[in-house]
Amino acid sequence: MQIEIYLPVSAPIKKFLVAKFGGEYQTNNRDWLGMQILSLLERKSSYEPPVKSTKNDKFSEVYKIRLSVSHMDKHGIILTPYREDLLRRFIESVFRDACFDFALMSKKLYNMDYKNSIRNFMNFYGIDDVENSYFEALTRDFNRKRITKEQNKTC
Repeated sequence: MQIEIYLPVSAPIKKFLVAKFGGEYQTNNRDWLGMQILSLLERKSSYEPPVKSTKNDKFSEVYKIRLSVSHMDKHGIILTPYREDLLRRFIESVFRDACFDFALMSKKLYNMDYKNSIRNFMNFYGIDDVENSYFEALTRDFNRKRITKEQNKTC
């Protein structure tokens, strides 16, 4: 028996998750997403700070996550808006880090422009950005974080 969680995500993040894990995800302790989901949902404390939603939150898609009932019985789970928000932010952070690392690596190895690298990363995961809004947001965020990431990556 399975428990299903429908996690609201943005369209680009849904495409990233589908490309990485398929149309729905079965949790396990063998990859980063499963470990994070199981860790976030375990019962640990009763305190949950309120979730601050912004009007920029656009979650037009949902991604299905399946948990086994035996794991739930053994460890317990708590799914609150706060933990749902933590999971969503974690996945967005992993996506952005992978994109930014790809852009830095493409520049270093192939002298490819950062913007072209970010666009190629999005195309690889099938992220169509007709209005360029997500691409522009990624590029602005990359430009803010680029120097710090470059300093951390130097040997």
